[in-house]
Amino acid sequence: MEITKEDKRSVIDHCYLTYFISGMVILIFGVILPNLIEERNLSFTAAGGLLSFLAIGNLCSSLVYPVFCGMMSQKTAVVVLAVPYPVCLFLFTMGLPVPVLYVMIFLIGITKGMITIINNHAIRQVTGSSNQYLNLLHMWYAVGAFLSPFVTMLLMGAGMNWKTILRLLAVLTVLIVLSYATMDYRKIEKEEKKEAGEEHSQAAEPKEKFWFLKNAGFLLAVGTLFFYMGLENSVNGWFVTYLKSTGFMSASLATVMVSVTWIMIMIGRIVIANVSKRVPPAKILAVISTLQFVSVLILVLANNTAMAVAALVLLGLGMAGAFPTTTAFTGDLMGNSPLGMSVFTGIGSLGGILTPQVIGVLADKLGFQAAILFLVLDAFLLALFGAGALRYATNQKIQVERP
Repeated sequence: MEITKEDKRSVIDHCYLTYFISGMVILIFGVILPNLIEERNLSFTAAGGLLSFLAIGNLCSSLVYPVFCGMMSQKTAVVVLAVPYPVCLFLFTMGLPVPVLYVMIFLIGITKGMITIINNHAIRQVTGSSNQYLNLLHMWYAVGAFLSPFVTMLLMGAGMNWKTILRLLAVLTVLIVLSYATMDYRKIEKEEKKEAGEEHSQAAEPKEKFWFLKNAGFLLAVGTLFFYMGLENSVNGWFVTYLKSTGFMSASLATVMVSVTWIMIMIGRIVIANVSKRVPPAKILAVISTLQFVSVLILVLANNTAMAVAALVLLGLGMAGAFPTTTAFTGDLMGNSPLGMSVFTGIGSLGGILTPQVIGVLADKLGFQAAILFLVLDAFLLALFGAGALRYATNQKIQVERP
């Protein structure tokens, strides 16, 4: 039986709901991290390890998800991999040993990665890769990311502790499991079989396995994503702790400022979605990469609240659309190679794993104010790679236009 428009709409709504809640989950860890450090007497290195294990789980999901789909139906695999959200969030509040917390947050990372994979794939299939619906999907994630710190601050202000808040969020994530259990997978599975056949027909043209690694543009895109993911995960994980350490920002204001950053990301995504119709990805990438570097530099040099707020507003605008713009820049640089996309996202994810951990180690040795300077270096290299991408695209255009 053919899937109807109503069925397609239902799939879209399921994906929007699960991405919204997932955005709330991922941002909550940066908010509660100062409380966790104080309550469990954690070093910054250990706390950074938690953030890195979240990113490692996210990276491993691209390996775990296909294995589970091979062992069981896609629906069962998705539901099973969604279960760690409510279970692990609840266990995180039980005073378990730190090594067990590492396991919990690793499993949460796998669930987060699976949700990213299935949601983007499902929306792409049922809407014919519509830019509008894909942007709306990521908008819902941003809404959840914005609300998480803001609501947490309000609840803590009302006297609720972080453990109770995390348990409430665990209950909310049960909706993710139920949503995936009731979602219609017919359109998705049908298209996957079709794609598999298309890939088989293309296999008749043999190509060197890692041919895309010889392309300078692809390497520039990979480098840009590597440093961007390092910056994004550090902002999500460390910024409440860092802003508190400045001395001119209270814990509640620091929490609200993370929400402000995500508001600007939402606004920036709307702007970039409109601008991208007229401006090529390389130009946008160069501008937003430079803006991120300038914003981080201003934030580190800030000695008052107003200066820090201005920096975070600019940073949110700079971060908006960074991932999809970098992906769009790759264009035909890796063709339709699944291996190319795996290398692209895999190396990019390594940045998100390493940077928060390095900041944690440096914070223990040098103090947090000095450690955050590493993020300035990360953002500077991001700007360099963004500029390199623009130069590459310009040179390619000149070569094409040259008679």
